[in-house]
Amino acid sequence: MLLDVKGLSAAYGLVPALHRVDFHANAGEVVGILGHNGMGKTTLMRSIMGYVKVTGGEIDFDGQSILGTAVNTRARMGIGLVPQGRQIFPNLTVEENLHVAIPGKKAEVARTTDEMLDLFPRLKRLLDRRGGALSGGEQQLLALARCLARHPRLMLLDEPTEGIQPSIIDEISDTLAGLTRQIDITIVLVEQNLDFITGLSDRVYAISNGVLDREIPKAELTDASAVSAFMGFTA
Repeated sequence: MLLDVKGLSAAYGLVPALHRVDFHANAGEVVGILGHNGMGKTTLMRSIMGYVKVTGGEIDFDGQSILGTAVNTRARMGIGLVPQGRQIFPNLTVEENLHVAIPGKKAEVARTTDEMLDLFPRLKRLLDRRGGALSGGEQQLLALARCLARHPRLMLLDEPTEGIQPSIIDEISDTLAGLTRQIDITIVLVEQNLDFITGLSDRVYAISNGVLDREIPKAELTDASAVSAFMGFTA
């Protein structure tokens, strides 16, 4: 088990946001967490990454507690976050956005940049374009490449399809599916796009009002009425 979240609670000030969340991700798995906006998905991702203060429970990564460790420490341990809204640097070029994320000397930066362009060939023709001039889908591809440039063992994806045209959603889905076959990576994906999360995930949980109630059987994810019974989510 690479990630083990046990009884995790979190709050913004006095306002509770997560309530004793339990879930795990095994090495090499894609674990989906399905929920509407405002149900706690982003708070969960940010809590695992260390941006939100945890008020209870435990987070273990590769058998080691990471509670109380800084965000940069978690990143060095091999945890990467692709945040909601992508948060690329709009005034830097695509190439500069990638270089900012890559540690090491010039040769390592060049080698890793080439690796990312092989994974995301659409970015090759955009290297000199500023991040703010990219479409939403192109920005999402750049955000994925920037995260993967640090070679994380665990990648946290927060709403990767939000505001993106269907053609690039399919490209992102194909790229992520290929990643799990090519490299040793575990993915935790939070989404409200039912088709996207069903197509990629090995296991899917439902979250509602900060509570991760249960795992949804894969066989029931194609049945809109069954999904609704879990969490009031309609396809």
